[in-house]
Amino acid sequence: MRRVSANYIIPVSSPPLKNGIIEFDDSGRISSLIDTGGNLKESANLEFYNGLLVPGFINPYCRIEPFIIDIPRKDPHQPEFSIDTEYSEVRDDLGIHSRFRELERILKNSGICGLGSVSSNHHFFSNKSAGKLKYHSFIEVCQQKGADSFEIFNHAVEVIMTGWNEYNLMCSLIPFDSCSDKEIATLVAEFTVTHYNPVILKCQDKSVSSESLLIDFSESLARITGKSADAALNSFNSPIIFPVTDLSGFILELKSDIFYLLSIEDFQRTGLMTLSKDILKKISNHILFSSYGSGFHTHYPIISELIILQSKIPSLSINELLRSCTINPARALKMDKYLGSLEPGKAPGINLITNIDFSEMKLTEKSELKALI
Repeated sequence: MRRVSANYIIPVSSPPLKNGIIEFDDSGRISSLIDTGGNLKESANLEFYNGLLVPGFINPYCRIEPFIIDIPRKDPHQPEFSIDTEYSEVRDDLGIHSRFRELERILKNSGICGLGSVSSNHHFFSNKSAGKLKYHSFIEVCQQKGADSFEIFNHAVEVIMTGWNEYNLMCSLIPFDSCSDKEIATLVAEFTVTHYNPVILKCQDKSVSSESLLIDFSESLARITGKSADAALNSFNSPIIFPVTDLSGFILELKSDIFYLLSIEDFQRTGLMTLSKDILKKISNHILFSSYGSGFHTHYPIISELIILQSKIPSLSINELLRSCTINPARALKMDKYLGSLEPGKAPGINLITNIDFSEMKLTEKSELKALI
């Protein structure tokens, strides 16, 4: 049993605890979260840290293949690995396992414990299944030359079934570049309704807005259920994630399982800075932040991005700030039984954030992160 404390513990799902104590076992599973009332009297076998203890982070939307490809090959004579390579035939030749472990090491050191991993195939399913992080694989429903709608949809479902049945992985569909095909849209909607699957609404065609995709999806739900589009959307019982580039003119009457996916890299044009404090508070439980390319970089500086986000929207509390990369994506990816908040029974990972302005309860430009577990 390990016992840790800090100036503040931020469970995220409940108010901050001054000088609180977290007790957890060797697997990282929390057994107790102790509110000391701010008075830390006991010190036996207690590790104390100056800073904040927060849950491990979750990146809800990224790709890992480019990172794996970019890791140098130990043997220059090894064949190149590409996205289209049949993974089952090449994994031993290409040192895939060691590359994947390196990916996990870098992400874990960046404080990440969970990923929404986007792909169009079953590459790395065995690695994800045996990996140290928690994965939800989003499989793209991609157009294929000469294939009809059913064949396109069926290919994606076969990949998902492989993930479920052979590797016990969480998997969902993305109607990626097939948004103009209403038949595929209806098939995807039927699948998500039947299997209670989270869905990301995204299109390769940049001219197609996420808002219009949401409307198309709700109309597909209406065709299936016989309800109106609004009623069908409101009764849909799985998370819906959709990227938005401008929130200033688009705020939904939010159901609990709709999430806005915002890129911190495109953050300046999201319209967040123009929203009132009341609206920000209203949507703080529905915002997900992602640097889309965590798989493209050797370092995923989420703490740096949180500092930027705080500087742009100072009205966000530390709790609201952290929700966007902890409990919100955990709910969106259906990982909240395991990750996203510091609660007994979970093994969410614990990050230490140092160099805090405790008088304002804010991050500073010098704030740093260390993954404790």
